[in-house]
Amino acid sequence: MGANGTILIIAQILTNTPSGEQNLHVQLYPNPVTNNQLNINFAETAGLALYDARGQVVCSKTNLIGELTLPVSLKRGMYVARIAGAAGSWSEKVVVE
Repeated sequence: MGANGTILIIAQILTNTPSGEQNLHVQLYPNPVTNNQLNINFAETAGLALYDARGQVVCSKTNLIGELTLPVSLKRGMYVARIAGAAGSWSEKVVVE
């Protein structure tokens, strides 16, 4: 659990590459999203896409690294965050309240 009771989602994806094992480390919080802000921490350069329940992209960002806060002015509901980097990709359900 993060600061102020927020829930941290930490993903570590391991892939085998010719140069050895790589991992993609991502933190995505809070989930559920409150105050229209989604905090993300990328350990390596990656891209992010948010999909609505119909599978349409509602937010897309590329070349992200480090900690950032994305303003998300989305309607209440369930979304899927897909994060992709050199080491692999990861998807997580995100709830907007």
